Amino acid sequence: MNLSLLIVVPTLDSYALLPRLVTSIQRQNWSFWRILFIDGPSGPKHRSWLQDCCFADPRCSWIEQDPAQHGIFGAMNQGFAFAQPADWLLFWGSDDWSAAHNVLCKVAATIEESLTQGMPPDLIVCRGRYVDTTSGAL
Repeated sequence: MNLSLLIVVPTLDSYALLPRLVTSIQRQNWSFWRILFIDGPSGPKHRSWLQDCCFADPRCSWIEQDPAQHGIFGAMNQGFAFAQPADWLLFWGSDDWSAAHNVLCKVAATIEESLTQGMPPDLIVCRGRYVDTTSGAL
């Protein structure tokens, strides 16, 4: 199959959280992905981080959020315009990250299996775990 994942990440001065997200995606064993950061009116440190990240990995890009499409859902809606025909969109928050190296592979396999069965999904909901970063408790 010829599918790719476009990971849309709305941001707003969250550059301190983003390295973990980006590193976790770069470590995936499935490489047909791109990250699109859609940035609200962030400050210069955040914008500088986005520029450096996108320069270092061409699979990453960023755009300014359209003020007419405000808020996190406006940014997510703006992400739809950047999807290519083979893209499936994933919406991640700045504080999201992948703990396992095969998460994107599992997502792609789920999509491919449903397409093979002639039942393309409209929406895939992935489960997540919330971890207390102080104690490590789930």
